[in-house]
Amino acid sequence: MKKWETIAHGILQVVQTEGAVSTTSSILIEKTREYIDFPYFTSGQNRSTVVNKIVQRMVQQKLVRLHQGRIYTEDMYLRECHESRNIPGLPGFRATRCGMIINAKKEWREVPAWHNKKGYRRVRLYSQGMNHNYRVARLVCLAWHGKPHMLETVDHINSIRDDDRAENLRWLDHVKNIRRQYNE
Repeated sequence: MKKWETIAHGILQVVQTEGAVSTTSSILIEKTREYIDFPYFTSGQNRSTVVNKIVQRMVQQKLVRLHQGRIYTEDMYLRECHESRNIPGLPGFRATRCGMIINAKKEWREVPAWHNKKGYRRVRLYSQGMNHNYRVARLVCLAWHGKPHMLETVDHINSIRDDDRAENLRWLDHVKNIRRQYNE
């Protein structure tokens, strides 16, 4: 077995046991080291660079899929990213569990998102005769956790601003959200 194949095998084991893992996550590197006993990977080289190169090779060979900086096996991607719900108040638009906004009116296409200056993902949606900009996290939270009850702010549980997966979002009041940010 080649060096990269050994490390790729370890990465696949991590993704299958831990779930979708960020490519920049130290968990990915440390857990991969646990799965493989390979001196090449424990040497003084920059491990994150090695992991990123191997992940790119795995994507090219269709062993894994990359979406929003996270590594998925094909079945995980289909299960998480294609399950969607309607967004209340925005007919024709749906939010997936992994944080994509889908235009159901236009052949189920993903709406392109961009990052604002603060690092949050945003989309522009045309609805009811007007264009509006929305934070992706707010739309996903509306679709998967319902409308907020006097809680106006979406909180990213892991504090990563562009991680808009439904399980990473919750409604929180503004004061608690600010306190939580400063207590970390």
